[in-house]
Amino acid sequence: MFTKLMKRAMVVCALTASIMVGLTAPAQAANKTIILSDSDGRQLGYMVFYDGSPDKFKVCDTQRDGYSVTGRVMRGNAILGETSDGNDKGCNTMAFRTSGTQMRLWWNGPGNIHTFANI
Repeated sequence: MFTKLMKRAMVVCALTASIMVGLTAPAQAANKTIILSDSDGRQLGYMVFYDGSPDKFKVCDTQRDGYSVTGRVMRGNAILGETSDGNDKGCNTMAFRTSGTQMRLWWNGPGNIHTFANI
């Protein structure tokens, strides 16, 4: 009886250890997405940062309203890269190495609608 209990305890410990190893794996790349919405909650566009070598940014306009969205990668007030996307099919991308920057997304319609995220 004691032997069966010990075997079961060892199996449980081994399974727990294998699960913990899976949970403590190194962190993967830190991709980030920002979504631009108007005051009514309607999504106007989004921008995605893909952490890689080189880093990639995708800017997508999600409304067929005649206005585009512009995504910028900035360090302080300096614009390091910029791309816009309008009512066409697909999204626009840009790629370069960056660090310690911020991605910002503007709607090119009436009002001052924008959002940002540190990367």
